[in-house]
Amino acid sequence: MKITTLELICLLFCSVAFAQETQQETMTAATKPKLVLREGTEVYLNFGQRVTRQRARVGEPVELMLAADLKVGDTVVAAAGSRAIGVVLRQDDFYVRATWLQAANTKVKLHGSLRIPKMSAQKTPSGQTVFHNDVPGTAVVDADTELPWPEGQPATVADNEKSAAREVKIPANKLRLPNGKQVQLMLMESISSKKAKAGDSVRFQVLGDVKVDGLVVIANKATAMGVITTAHGAGIAWRTGKLQMQMDFVTLIDQQKQPLQTQTSAKGTVDTPWWVDALNEKNPLVVYLLPLVLPLAWLQPGNQAILPKGTLIMVETSGEVFLDRSVVEASQLAATGRKQGDATVTVYYPNYGDGRSFKVLCGLVQVGKARRGRNFNLKLPPGKYVFRLQPECNPVSLQVEEGGEHYLKVAGTQIVHDTRKEWIFQLAIVEHDIGELESTETTPVQAKDAPNISKFDLAKLQAEQPPKKHR
Repeated sequence: MKITTLELICLLFCSVAFAQETQQETMTAATKPKLVLREGTEVYLNFGQRVTRQRARVGEPVELMLAADLKVGDTVVAAAGSRAIGVVLRQDDFYVRATWLQAANTKVKLHGSLRIPKMSAQKTPSGQTVFHNDVPGTAVVDADTELPWPEGQPATVADNEKSAAREVKIPANKLRLPNGKQVQLMLMESISSKKAKAGDSVRFQVLGDVKVDGLVVIANKATAMGVITTAHGAGIAWRTGKLQMQMDFVTLIDQQKQPLQTQTSAKGTVDTPWWVDALNEKNPLVVYLLPLVLPLAWLQPGNQAILPKGTLIMVETSGEVFLDRSVVEASQLAATGRKQGDATVTVYYPNYGDGRSFKVLCGLVQVGKARRGRNFNLKLPPGKYVFRLQPECNPVSLQVEEGGEHYLKVAGTQIVHDTRKEWIFQLAIVEHDIGELESTETTPVQAKDAPNISKFDLAKLQAEQPPKKHR
C-alpha cells in the first residue's frame, strides 16, 4: 500500500494536533482548582420519608433530603432533594442525628440533630402516630471534603477564590478550632420559669467527642455552662411562662474555656379550659351555666415554661482558637483494652404515664417487671438479644458487647385522639450518655424483685419469639 506525500503530511498534521489537544486537557486537569466543601457549612434537611412512631426506633436509619441547593461559591455541589441519612436518637421529643449527605459520588459526613417536639406528633385515623417537620432542620459538614467539579459547570476563577477564601495556614504545632464549630449539649438539670431567675447558671454536658484533625479537642461529658437571661413565671389570664438562656462556655480538652454564641428559649403552653371541652361535647349543663362561667374565664392560668433534664441542644463556638498540638495530643485518653466480662443492660421506666406496669421479656423469658419510676439491671454475656414489653408488643433487637453498658427505656407518649387521651408504650434503645443521665431519675427495684439471670437458660434468652399465628 503506497502513501502519497500529501496523505503523509495530513497524517502528521492530525497527530500533532491530537497531541497538543491531549497535552492541553492534561494541563487543564492538573491546574484545575480544588472544590472543597468546608467544615461547618450549614446543610438544611427535611425528612425524605413518612416518619411514624410505630416504625421509627432508636438507632435505626431515617431517610432525609436536602431542602435547598448546597453551594461552594456559585457552584451547586448538591441539588435540593439530594439524599441524606440520619439515625433516630430519641423518640419522646423526636430527635434524628444527621450522618451523611450524597453530593455527586461523594458521601459528605454531617453532624447535628433535627428535632420535632412531641406536640407535633399527630395520630391518623388508622392509629399511626406521625411526626411532621414544617421547618427544615440544620446540620453541618463535619470536616473539609474535596468534591469533583459537577459536570457541565466549568471551574471558574470566582469559584476557586471563594472556595479558597477560607484556607488558613496553620502552623504544624497548632490545631485550629474554627468559629462556629457545632457541639451537642445535654441539660443536666430541669429548669422551670416558676423558680428560675435571671443570672442563674445552668450546667450542661457535652454529648459526643468533637474532633479536629482526628484529635479530640472537646471531650465527651466535658462541662458547659449557660446563663438564664429572662425568666417570667406563668400567671392568670392565660399568661404563659417564658425562659431565655444564653450559652456561656464549653471546656476544651486543655481546660480552656471556649465561649459559645447560641441562645435557647422555652415558652409555656395554655391548656384548653374544661368548660370549652364540655361545650365541644355539647354538655347541656355547661351551656346553661355559660353566662356564669365566662366572667371567670380570665382566671385561667397559663403553664410554666420548662426545659426538662436531658434536653438536647446544638450550640456553636464563638471565635477561632488555636490549640497547642502537643498539649492536645498529651490530653487524649490513654488507649485502654476492651472491657472484659458480661455486659450490663439497664431497663428503666421514667416517672410518667398512667401507672401501668409491664412484663419485660428477653427472648422467651420474662426477666423482670417495669414499674413507673423504677429501674433494674441485667448481666448478660455478649450476643444478640431481643427484648419486648409484654408478649404482644413490638420487639427491640440489642447487640450486647463484651463489658458494655446498654440502656433500654420504657418510652411513653400521650396521644390525643378526638376527646380521648391515650398512653402508648414501647421499649427503646437509648444512647449511653442519655440513658445514664435519665436512669438516675429512677430508683432501683427492691432486692427481692431484682432479676437473677443465672437461673435462666442462655439459649432461651437469645431465642426470638415466634411470629404470631393469625386465625
